[in-house]
Amino acid sequence: PTEQLKTGMIIDGFTVGECVASGGAGFLYDCTHPDHTVPLVMKVPRLGYNQPLAGLISFETECAIQPRLDTPHAPRVFGVGKLDQQPYLVMEKVVGQTVESLIARRGPLPLEDLIEIGAAVARALHALHRSQVIHLDVKPGNLMLQADGTVVLLDFGFAHHALCPDLFYEAQLKGVGTPAYISPEQILGARHDARSDQFALGVTLFEMATGKLPFGVMEAASEMQQRLWRSPIPPRSIRE
Repeated sequence: PTEQLKTGMIIDGFTVGECVASGGAGFLYDCTHPDHTVPLVMKVPRLGYNQPLAGLISFETECAIQPRLDTPHAPRVFGVGKLDQQPYLVMEKVVGQTVESLIARRGPLPLEDLIEIGAAVARALHALHRSQVIHLDVKPGNLMLQADGTVVLLDFGFAHHALCPDLFYEAQLKGVGTPAYISPEQILGARHDARSDQFALGVTLFEMATGKLPFGVMEAASEMQQRLWRSPIPPRSIRE
């Protein structure tokens, strides 16, 4: 289905609340369940003949990988709907602020904040990699900062799990990710290297430090190819 769900609908015991976000990939709703006291959100994809294949693969990937994760650095999953009936993914609602909102509000961050947040993100990625998962879409909007300093990684739609089929690889889709943060290896179709997350963290740290992107805003595939040979802008040329 591509239509929005209606407030008050009950799906597998989950009561659908207000739609809190929507985009090209789908919808996000507040939801509740009598067996769970933690705040929950339900993610529902846009599906249909006119929807891109990558969107379906992304949702299937997220539903396969995220329930396997047992770490404070990823949202807990409480329910997964069947694709041929009503597809959905119910997870805990993570409270905090994204690095993206922090940059938008404060601009380039002081060095001490850059070090503290960067180290927290690195710890989160290390925990993920030890679970045999590579996120492959590390960017400020997918990094949630909690009050205690813990970083929670959001959106596992592009992720790679060593024990799960890689649907993007099987579909021969290359360059899957967010263009401004994607690693050179991802552009070439490699999805099994954890250093891709380290590259994206480096791009994120650059943006946190300068308020700019090291390679600029990528829009076309030809611009992404420049990542293979072009050096980034020196950060000191922007901020001493």
